[in-house]
Amino acid sequence: MLYIKNKSITYNELFLKAKLISKQLQDLGIKENDEVILFFPISIELYCILLALFKLGATTIFIEPRIINNIQNIINYTNPKAIIYNYYFQILKLFNQKIKDNSIPLKITTSIITFNKEKSLKIPKINENLYKETDKNIKDEIFNKNFFDKVAIISFTSGSNKTPKGVIRTYKTIFKQGEYLYKNMKITSKDIDFTNLPLFALKNIYYNISSYLYYISNWENINIKEIINYLKKSTTITVSLGLLKYIINYCKEKRIILDNIRLIYTGGAPVYLEFLKELKEIFINSEIEVLYGSTEAEPIAHINLNELNELNKLNELSYLPGVCVGKPINDIDVKIINEIKVYNVLDFKTLDFKVGEIVVNGENIANGYIPNNLNQNKIEIDKKNYHKIGDIGYFDNLGNLWILGKSEPKFLINNFYLFPLQIEQIIDKTEGVEKSAFIINNNKAFIFIKLKKIKKNNFINIKKTIEQRIKEILVKLNLDFYIIFRDIPLDKRHNSKVDYQKLTEIISKNYPLK
Repeated sequence: MLYIKNKSITYNELFLKAKLISKQLQDLGIKENDEVILFFPISIELYCILLALFKLGATTIFIEPRIINNIQNIINYTNPKAIIYNYYFQILKLFNQKIKDNSIPLKITTSIITFNKEKSLKIPKINENLYKETDKNIKDEIFNKNFFDKVAIISFTSGSNKTPKGVIRTYKTIFKQGEYLYKNMKITSKDIDFTNLPLFALKNIYYNISSYLYYISNWENINIKEIINYLKKSTTITVSLGLLKYIINYCKEKRIILDNIRLIYTGGAPVYLEFLKELKEIFINSEIEVLYGSTEAEPIAHINLNELNELNKLNELSYLPGVCVGKPINDIDVKIINEIKVYNVLDFKTLDFKVGEIVVNGENIANGYIPNNLNQNKIEIDKKNYHKIGDIGYFDNLGNLWILGKSEPKFLINNFYLFPLQIEQIIDKTEGVEKSAFIINNNKAFIFIKLKKIKKNNFINIKKTIEQRIKEILVKLNLDFYIIFRDIPLDKRHNSKVDYQKLTEIISKNYPLK
């Protein structure tokens, strides 16, 4: 079963609807290799249409809603034959000339009202009783291995310079991502998995795992009570760190214990042992695991709470900088290239490991980018293609992979590099701190801190504790520093990673230095 927004559908019904929709699309002229923009909210209808396009061997183009104004640029990068949308996009077209004047030949809507040359697509109303003996092979028709070398999905998001970035995945890549996730997670067809990640829901569909998909398009409008109700009906959780923090804070406030969850998977941002211990106090019967991956490569490595506890006993978590994400999965190869020197602020010495860019090779790696100049993230090593995932890290003596942060920002100080995470991991472990962010601007260090709900008289103590912890470090680095208590801008998609570009803009606007 797939549950989205108080609607549900069995997978047999989903596959049958996809088959019927694929026939409609075929009649409208959509065929193998055609590129089709699917501008649709996360819903059961979206998965019906997506699987219909899979069945045809077409290429589905997804566009992040907040960059829809750039649709013409995306059209120029690609060659879409059609765009499929609902009434929401029709309304957008009425008020937005950039959207209205796009040059896509075939416009298809699921709305009951059509305008101009729009074609109608009907989502069939059926039930599982109509599922015939001859329909048992629909799943194999939808996930057709004959299409493996063809492009399945191009996902456009806003790049770091605000221009659209498209990630290309073939049908084989989509299949292998799902396969590797399934092999390295302990979720089975007997489970009901609560997730806010559409890719994981797609994996669950293929492996017949029931899903509650709670996709968050606006992090300011989370219905946490609704989420808790879903969790009470679930057996496993696969969510981004940002959502998990909402859940923990609410459960602590309301004194809720969720003993029905047996497995939790999270990631998408640095995850600390202290946070996982907090999680265990709420989900008392859960195994807890951190998954490490990237937009282009999922999964890469994983580690569970027990393994982190063992590392803590060895004091590795006390003197090694960054976050440990465990050992890489067996199906991929991970290397460290372009070695750099890093100053370890935890012991005031040079980090005694090979530190550099993380590159990965495997069948679950995205196949390229649009525009093509982004393919500079690909590199050949020993006649194999590797992908730069944009993170800096190192392997410890036990073979665990550690992440220091993104390739940017990093700060060169006295011929050594310092990464924001090295300071943030010290502050984040301070009692009362929800989230911190560290950045150097004009040779001044800025520390942004978001606090948990605390009593007013605790504020001064927290500030003193933080100052004591970081003063020695920053004095040794010859840096003046400013501590600023405020909300921290995070990524729009998962509400987990610090938006350092936005932080720099905030500093320039609100804290100009002479």
